[in-house]
Amino acid sequence: MSVDFVNLSMTRRKLIKGAACSAATASAPSLVNHAFAEQIAKLEKEGWSKHPVACTMCGLTAAS
Repeated sequence: MSVDFVNLSMTRRKLIKGAACSAATASAPSLVNHAFAEQIAKLEKEGWSKHPVACTMCGLTAAS
C-alpha cells in the first residue's frame, strides 16, 4: 500500500506573495465605495439629493 504525502512547505516568498494578495483582496471593496462617495459628493454639489430606498434594483423612490 502506497501512502502519498502532501508537501505543505512554504517559502518566505510564497508567504509574502500570499499576504500581499490577501491585503489587496481585502482592500478592493473599499476602493469601489470611495469612488461612489466621490461621485455622490459631486452630484450633491450640483444640487442633487440622495433618498434612501428599500429596492436596490432600480434606485427609484416612491412618489409622495
